[in-house]
Amino acid sequence: MTIAIAGERYALDVGQVLEITDLARVTPVPGAPEAVLGVCNVRGEVLPLLSLARLLSLGDGAGAARMVVTDNAGTHTALAVDAVLDVGPAPALTEHPDAPLLDGAAVVGDALVGMINLPMLLSAAQSGP
Repeated sequence: MTIAIAGERYALDVGQVLEITDLARVTPVPGAPEAVLGVCNVRGEVLPLLSLARLLSLGDGAGAARMVVTDNAGTHTALAVDAVLDVGPAPALTEHPDAPLLDGAAVVGDALVGMINLPMLLSAAQSGP
């Protein structure tokens, strides 16, 4: 699944995605790491909402309008994104960026798309800056 964050394109393994929805009402959590926007209620489940823009050092995430609910080994987390661009097979990774939260990247059309490593991303969100 290809998503847009701060003018850049990233991909998530669609097998880790449970739902895509509009950005929900967020309740801030005092003392949470900077990337944690707060918690939100998604179909009766209270989930942490993370800013992908902040985690990937792409700004404050003010452009986020959608959220992607993910499942990582039974743990559900919502990710704030600007837009969902495409759902389809993952491209073959041909680039190896020096970024700890990415598995690699591929050129799709005229854009470079980074493949997000969800377990690493969630670990980075918990540890904070």
